[in-house]
Amino acid sequence: MQTDRKVYFVDNGMHNAIAFKFSKDKGKLLENSVFYHLKREKKEIYYYQEKQEVDFVCKTGLNITELINVCYELDDKETLLRETSALIEAMKYFNLKESKIIFLEGEAKKITDNGFNIEIIPFYQWVLRPR
Repeated sequence: MQTDRKVYFVDNGMHNAIAFKFSKDKGKLLENSVFYHLKREKKEIYYYQEKQEVDFVCKTGLNITELINVCYELDDKETLLRETSALIEAMKYFNLKESKIIFLEGEAKKITDNGFNIEIIPFYQWVLRPR
């Protein structure tokens, strides 16, 4: 049995040059940028999908260390609910209390729901954070 895989381009410019698309795929390009930043940090990366999907599940050894969803915009309530509920489902599954949503731009904030903490952070702040 084989599971589905997510595919990322080596370079966002390559995606723009050869991909067959009907929109600008800004969300996919942002997700691709997050993926390569995590790879540069030598993270072991997977994704989670049950009822909902979490874009990045980072693992060190046998431990799941980080859950990340990526979203271009979080302006409407439906999008925010979709992203947070997926993270809460995965936090329950992996027994974690924290996760994050990375989005293009805006103000950073935190959401707490039943003991689960979700950090919402703009991409530029996340990338420039000291590790």
